[in-house]
Amino acid sequence: MVDLDVRCDCGTVRAVIRDATPENTNRVVCECGWCQRYAHLLERVDTMLDERGGTEVFQIRPSSLELLAGQDRLECMHLTSGGARRWYAGCCRSPIANTLAKPGPPFVGVLACCVDWTQVAKEEALGPVRVRVNGVVPPADRTRLRARRRDQFSMLGHYAPKFFGWWLRGEGKQIPFFDAAGQPIAEPERIRTEPVR
Repeated sequence: MVDLDVRCDCGTVRAVIRDATPENTNRVVCECGWCQRYAHLLERVDTMLDERGGTEVFQIRPSSLELLAGQDRLECMHLTSGGARRWYAGCCRSPIANTLAKPGPPFVGVLACCVDWTQVAKEEALGPVRVRVNGVVPPADRTRLRARRRDQFSMLGHYAPKFFGWWLRGEGKQIPFFDAAGQPIAEPERIRTEPVR
């Protein structure tokens, strides 16, 4: 187990993820147009997107994330009605994490680009990327389609039991980006835009 330091580029927003292991995290790369649009809106394409346009995110249980400083500088946007809340540091526009629109499901997706990887290797702390999701795979490329389906089932087998265990323990009610009444700690800004295609 290892604690992971999370911080924005200027160091104003700081957090820690306690006791990260490959067993209690789920490392994925999302290639959706909304994640790509988010990178463009923050002007962070070079640090957020890989060569295929994917954003690396690792999913954790909310109780393992502790906000240490700069909570008043956190801002969030949502790009679709009812869609994910995308949390970032307003001071330097560094992406931090994604949550669902409301607390309930025990889910926080931390963007890998905001973690200090100088103390530990990513693979040691999180394990391998389990799946690339939401990318375009040509229907004729049956090999890639089969590999993607296999990876998705493997990822679900790894993550679903943990997710439901956290849900049963009520961990979705304690998401650090929401207050005790279930309201976001920053008013979400609704961005009217289209995904990158």
